[in-house]
Amino acid sequence: MLKKLYLALALLAIFSALPAKAEAAARASIVIDGHTGAILSRARADSQIYPASLTKVMTIYLLLEEITAGRLTMDSKMTVSATAAARPASKLYLKPGEKISVKLALEALIVRSANDVATVVAEHIAGSEDAFAKKMTLKARTLGMHDTTFKNASGLYNWGQITTVRDLSRLARAVLNDFPDYSYIWSLRSMKYRGHVIASHNHLLKKLNGAVGMKTGYIRASGFNVIAVTERGGRQLITVVVGGRSSRERDRTAMALTETNIARASRQTTRRVASPPPRPDYHLAAVNASPPAPKASPQGLNATAASANQCNPLSANASGAWMVQLGAYTNFAAAKRRADAVQRDFAPLTQTAQAVIPRVTCNGSTLFRSRLAGLDETSARSLCARVGNQNCLALAP
Repeated sequence: MLKKLYLALALLAIFSALPAKAEAAARASIVIDGHTGAILSRARADSQIYPASLTKVMTIYLLLEEITAGRLTMDSKMTVSATAAARPASKLYLKPGEKISVKLALEALIVRSANDVATVVAEHIAGSEDAFAKKMTLKARTLGMHDTTFKNASGLYNWGQITTVRDLSRLARAVLNDFPDYSYIWSLRSMKYRGHVIASHNHLLKKLNGAVGMKTGYIRASGFNVIAVTERGGRQLITVVVGGRSSRERDRTAMALTETNIARASRQTTRRVASPPPRPDYHLAAVNASPPAPKASPQGLNATAASANQCNPLSANASGAWMVQLGAYTNFAAAKRRADAVQRDFAPLTQTAQAVIPRVTCNGSTLFRSRLAGLDETSARSLCARVGNQNCLALAP
């Protein structure tokens, strides 16, 4: 009897030391230069893994394709099926027959990683989640993701849904390059739904300097995962970590890989990269001042075009605070409307900001720059990341 007890205890010790069934495999990671695609670091880059909720990056890619093709808008409504409503958490707990907007779907996929919303998107675009998964796999092939197969839109466990960290890095780079106007969505830290504020699962947005965001994920079969995009000093890095034993370990690994490799990435001073432009001079016209008669064709001109036309600013900025520039217009009212809209849409990030509309002369023409002033550096950079760095410049004092 005693011998059997010892044997039972020995077996218990052995099995307790083993990972749980379908537990994460060995960690895999890759770091690539976001500008060039060059690999800066890799470990088990081509090992088969389960993508978990990193799958939703492809779901979002196909949703953004529908928007840019004009088949959907941010206000388009999608109906929740009973199948979608029955998906397990993480979810929004949608009800069958409920309708949600595309805008809410994007927020829920990124911030909440909502599985029910992923199925809503899949069914709306392709008619069924199975059909949508085939579209996902086909798109993966066109993006060079030859080791990836999708079986659902959410990343819930399916033995046939496999990928590699190399393929995931390709996907991350593709979604950034193919949809630059929507780069701000990846840095969303929270969303509002049914009167509640839902915080993002991606804590790297707070921890990592220059974090643009992207996506986190977890299932037991793959562990804790993350795709982290970082922009710093004109450099862009895409870091993928799969197989973390905890969210903290995953985050520490992603941060360490980013810090180790960021200086090795190429530098490109493009508007899409969150790097400060050369310090310009400013003339801050009062917002409530009476503007001169506007010229015809109040067409928005971006800050880069104004710079290319060698605009001559009228006086230096001595405000001592950061600001963001949102475009330059031939019409005072249009510039003011743009500043007011951004301040309204991105509260509370803009709580301390105030609209300023400086007037400048560019090659004999008058332009009105749309700006929000009174920010600190973090707020200015975060705001541009959310608005989209191609439409926003963070300006140092």
